[in-house]
Amino acid sequence: MDSVKAAIREIGRQRPLLTLNLEVLRVTDLSFGFRRLTLRGREIDEYLDPLVADGFKVMIPPFDALDRKLEAPERDEQGLPIWQEHVEPRLRALTVRSLDRARQLMAVDVCTHSDGLLNRWLSVIAPGDNVSLSGMRVEWFLPAEIERLVLIADEAGVAALAAIVESLPVDLMTTATQILVPESTREYVEGIQAEVPKSAVTYLPNLTGSTANLITTGGCRTQVWIAAETAAVRSLRSTAKYEWNVDPRDLLARAYWHRTLNASAVDARDLERHRKALDEGADIHDPQLAEDLSLKD
Repeated sequence: MDSVKAAIREIGRQRPLLTLNLEVLRVTDLSFGFRRLTLRGREIDEYLDPLVADGFKVMIPPFDALDRKLEAPERDEQGLPIWQEHVEPRLRALTVRSLDRARQLMAVDVCTHSDGLLNRWLSVIAPGDNVSLSGMRVEWFLPAEIERLVLIADEAGVAALAAIVESLPVDLMTTATQILVPESTREYVEGIQAEVPKSAVTYLPNLTGSTANLITTGGCRTQVWIAAETAAVRSLRSTAKYEWNVDPRDLLARAYWHRTLNASAVDARDLERHRKALDEGADIHDPQLAEDLSLKD
């Protein structure tokens, strides 16, 4: 019987790193606070093993660059990136919202609530522009033995949550899934293309208020998936482990952003943390490692 984290670790070990150079087909406003970036290109054919809610990093060039196509970094023997001296990496994490391999199309949904680098880039990008991305990070696995499912995301994580919800078996979605999201995502969540009972979704003013009282697992095997701001994820992970009694091996907690650090600073910090852990023998594909390092104070 595979745990969620054991399965994700094994899948990650088998997947090659990809660098895809694609072209913007269109940028579409979806709902309040969310925009869809549709990409196309022949290199999508190299993406042979797509999984639900795959994570990747988009490489954002200087806004005045004539060529928006960037070269991916080389990798050291540990699998960590080595950038050329003249390249300043400006990376932002995104999720594959949907993929149409036959038409060589990829859709990516982006929250536009902030005024950070990603949204500045999204405001100037236009059809025909090149987009370079590198990935893929495994974000989801559903063991057949799971009896109950809890999905929690804020504005940054709700696109991945939507992809997960659309992949769920109907019986699990309609009878055994609980979704906790901010009120600000209501319009986006209601646009999910799946049969989602209204009773399955709870809209909250914030994710860490009275969350502990909203979930009862009843002693059955429960999987919890969390994607949100670092401090919120830290709190929710603790709640899942100690209030809901969820096995940590079936709990995936992803810090998608940090309230007091920009993404570049977080990436630099986590790169050094990973380098030190790998020197000590850690497994780069272990989601528990990524979770512990990203949520470390």
